[in-house]
Amino acid sequence: MVSGAATFEQLTPEVYQQLDLLAERLREGIRAVCGEFDVPVQVTGLGSLLGVHFNDRPIRSVRDSRDNDDERRQQVFLGLMNEGIWTSPNLIGAISTPMGESEIDAYPDALRAVLAQG
Repeated sequence: MVSGAATFEQLTPEVYQQLDLLAERLREGIRAVCGEFDVPVQVTGLGSLLGVHFNDRPIRSVRDSRDNDDERRQQVFLGLMNEGIWTSPNLIGAISTPMGESEIDAYPDALRAVLAQG
């Protein structure tokens, strides 16, 4: 309980605000890179959470993600791993407090390299 209490003391409103800003920076970076390659993408998320869906329709529910391009998702997942970015296979994740702008910017850079390979 001591470690849990210490963690909650560290998670101030300013920390949450920074996490939100970094996550939005990442979501926008992913959208921008996909736009460069004309790859349809929906990047969902709230606060520090995000999900990448290769789909040209807005994601409003789980049903909307059924039409995702699973082949592209797998290509991106494996490609990101090869570029040193470890994410979940479904491309859903969260920003954490040790992350800064350089870690956030590494993801779109890696995504650009993956998409450039076709």
